[in-house]
Amino acid sequence: MTAPAEVEVLRDAAVDVLFSLPDLSPRTVRLTGVLNFFLAAVHCSAWVVVAFSSSERPLRDLSPRLRALIAVSLVLGLIALIPGVATAPGFNLVRVPSLGITYRQANTTPYADALVAWLLVVLLLPFGRFVSDLRRGESDALVRVVGFSFFFVCAVAEALVSSGLVQFLYLGDLGFLAIVLTLLVETLRRVMRDARALKLLGQDLAQQVSRRTLERDEAREALAVAERQAALGQLA
Repeated sequence: MTAPAEVEVLRDAAVDVLFSLPDLSPRTVRLTGVLNFFLAAVHCSAWVVVAFSSSERPLRDLSPRLRALIAVSLVLGLIALIPGVATAPGFNLVRVPSLGITYRQANTTPYADALVAWLLVVLLLPFGRFVSDLRRGESDALVRVVGFSFFFVCAVAEALVSSGLVQFLYLGDLGFLAIVLTLLVETLRRVMRDARALKLLGQDLAQQVSRRTLERDEAREALAVAERQAALGQLA
């Protein structure tokens, strides 16, 4: 789970940083926006894999419907890479005067808006799986639900900003940070549980060794007593 999520965090964060650079050409802005749509499709697909599969067999554990869903999402992301499909000529400015930040982003097309809506719906699937795990009482489920909820809210906010409906910060990076912290907390808790389990196993092994040693000593003593009694019987 950790490696795919961290890679996408770094890539998407780098794309958002590019939007805030003042000297980018319009062509670069459009290419950056197109790349952002594709990476979003990859990221959402990765979350479906993380939520519904094991680490040993990440793709084989998925149902045919989920595999088809991932394939459709990736194909839609690849289509967004075609020039003119996701971005239109020109760009607009997203200003946040209170923080002195201005983003330059390419104008989006109806296809891009539909793709963003599709990916947000896809993200609801792993969220529902995490909530289901929480109801079943699985460990670390609460941490995943809280972290993913914050990430989803940030993703919705960034989608509104990228579509031009809201003038605000790109919150995707903040949402990714929440995911990284969630993974870190979950990993630390697993390490602590494994350490406690290993400690208990070591204590149990030590008790078994001590018990077996005592049984061996008692058996040797009983054998020695039996031999002495046999020798006395022969002497008598």
